Amino acid sequence: MPADFRSDPHLAALFDYWESKRGARAMPRRGDVDPLDMPASLLPHLELIEFHEGRLRYRLVGTAIVDAMGRDATGRFLDQVLEGEHGRFIARFLGTVLQSGRPAFGFCRLRCGSGGDVGLQRVVVPLAANAGEVYMMLTATALGAGHRGASPPLAARDIADAAIELL
Repeated sequence: MPADFRSDPHLAALFDYWESKRGARAMPRRGDVDPLDMPASLLPHLELIEFHEGRLRYRLVGTAIVDAMGRDATGRFLDQVLEGEHGRFIARFLGTVLQSGRPAFGFCRLRCGSGGDVGLQRVVVPLAANAGEVYMMLTATALGAGHRGASPPLAARDIADAAIELL
């Protein structure tokens, strides 16, 4: 796993923005976050995910993520969008943030068949409801170079070398 998520400008920008909104609290409230305050270059790489009735649902998916998935997952549940090892890894990653209330960095290699492997890095930060419990999560995603296949890399089911680190 890369030693520092700050090597990617989108991941670092999300974490720095979250820290500025958090202040002395464990996490900022959802109402503290305004996309107009974020760098415009970050927005295509963001996802807003809510915990709804025991499931994880995509509330917003940036255009770079839509392109990498090959479809727009907005309004759909995670288990309807991602399958296999990849889906289980992302569910575990988001569950770690949901349970701990802390931001996390994750990495895996997506197995894209004949297109080769592609590195995926994510920073996930929690957002609170008024009661202070995790209500939503904001993620920034960075895809590494290397994909040469016809299928979108985030549609991959298989992964390798996956790791999650609380920040």
